[in-house]
Amino acid sequence: GVAPHRIAHIVNGVDIIAFQPATATQKQTHRQQLNLPTNRRIVLYVGRLENIKGVDILLQAWSQLPEPAQRDALLLIVGDGSQRPALEGFAAGHIAPETIHFAGRQHDVLPYLQAADLFVLPSRSEGFSNALAEAMACGLPAVASAVGGNPELVEDGANGFLFAAGDPHALCHVFSRALSQQPSLAAMSLRARQTAVDKASLESSIRQLQVLYRNLLSHPSRT
Repeated sequence: GVAPHRIAHIVNGVDIIAFQPATATQKQTHRQQLNLPTNRRIVLYVGRLENIKGVDILLQAWSQLPEPAQRDALLLIVGDGSQRPALEGFAAGHIAPETIHFAGRQHDVLPYLQAADLFVLPSRSEGFSNALAEAMACGLPAVASAVGGNPELVEDGANGFLFAAGDPHALCHVFSRALSQQPSLAAMSLRARQTAVDKASLESSIRQLQVLYRNLLSHPSRT
């Protein structure tokens, strides 16, 4: 019921100074400190382990990956929630243990972001995800469900990949594409970082708020 001209869309800003890509040396150091493999591609999920986040879809998709793709990669789950026991149970029965790791809740996710190669956000429903923006600020191409604010940041084939929410087969197909395109991922990494700088930085949000406040002060009748 609100007139479109009265709506201002300003996203949560992320600290693009703190969240930035790691050098190759920093990435290897983080992996060693976190006891992660140094010679495999790491696909990272960060978030709550609840139904709305679609982590069950993520695990189903991962279990369907061809064995060579699984062997060369690691799915790293950072977070906790009510679904964790069920998710770990599914993984134990359907996924090779050396290809998945549940790291639990972490107070500082930056080392995990800087250790990873690809970020995944399989939500069934989503607003504007700070976790996604932080990951892209760290130069991670993102695999995200095409819901909510995800398509605002992820441009399919340019800085990441989009898939239909709730569809493990579609997500598996995207993983197969992403994990086989190592040269393309390097270019996507640069574009992911630039997208976060342009669309989701604190500075960008502050500028948009300043413009909004100035407009409201200049035209108080519009409030």
